[in-house]
Amino acid sequence: GSSGSGGGISIEKVSSILSAKGYETFVKKERHQDGSLQAASLYAFKGLSGRFAPIGVHISMVLVVLGASISTTCGWHGTAMIEEGTETPVREAIRPNSFLATVTNQPWKVKDTGEEINLRLNKFRIDYYPDGKVEQFYSDLSVTKEEQGDPGASSEGP
Repeated sequence: GSSGSGGGISIEKVSSILSAKGYETFVKKERHQDGSLQAASLYAFKGLSGRFAPIGVHISMVLVVLGASISTTCGWHGTAMIEEGTETPVREAIRPNSFLATVTNQPWKVKDTGEEINLRLNKFRIDYYPDGKVEQFYSDLSVTKEEQGDPGASSEGP
């Protein structure tokens, strides 16, 4: 029987053709309150990938949400106004997202040596559209670290 609303091939026919070719099929029918067919959906898969792909997609979404939650609670954020040719300590430019961030790490220090990290603005420029609106900001930054014993000096670092 035809379950489509307009001519053409029915979902049941497509399902039987796919089944004959080795696909597992599922047809879901949604009905109006009066019992007439509102819509029908067909899902078909073949092999193990079809069985496990939806599970993999859902696990991936859970991992993304978990990663975002960890980043939000244990991360740091900030902005810095640095004049071209000068540098600023990262410690002064960032703030923790929550108390947990302060417990987990100190991102302004080199882990192995404990040296503080600075940001240096080497060059800054702005490109504009012909109508005067800002098109793009360009910043050339260097990450530097303070040398031991001389907090005013810095050297290029990783």
